[in-house]
Amino acid sequence: MVFDSEGMLALEVEIAALRPALVVIDPLIAYMGAKVDTYRANQTRAILAPLAEIAERHDISILAVRHLRKSESSRAIYRGQGSIDFTASARSVLLAGHDPDYSSKCALVHIKGNLAALGKPTGYTIAEGDFSWTGTSNLTADRILAVEGGGQALTAQH
Repeated sequence: MVFDSEGMLALEVEIAALRPALVVIDPLIAYMGAKVDTYRANQTRAILAPLAEIAERHDISILAVRHLRKSESSRAIYRGQGSIDFTASARSVLLAGHDPDYSSKCALVHIKGNLAALGKPTGYTIAEGDFSWTGTSNLTADRILAVEGGGQALTAQH
């Protein structure tokens, strides 16, 4: 499936039929199509705006997964693949990851929020195929994006 006009229509038909509360698109870039330059804001907005309209019409949430770039950036919100417009158009952005020195120490860190204050980092574990929340975490975006082996963090600010 590609999120062109035909793909958007197919997605909306499925949403209308299934009536989910949440739609997860993982990874979002896989559905953008070969003709879309994901580093150009005008081209990404042409896909993100219709997704937002579908979410609004059907009163659902859409969770779009985006992977990080390998290159460093000074702020966590700039580390996602593609245009910053992916982040700019989102109401809320979460960074999931682990401490580079302790792979079992994981957290979901809120790095952008338009509708409310940023939430506290929430820890989690994945062990033997089981996922568990561990409560509030002291893991930060800086630490998740830090160099393995105790290196300096990328000074992500939020």
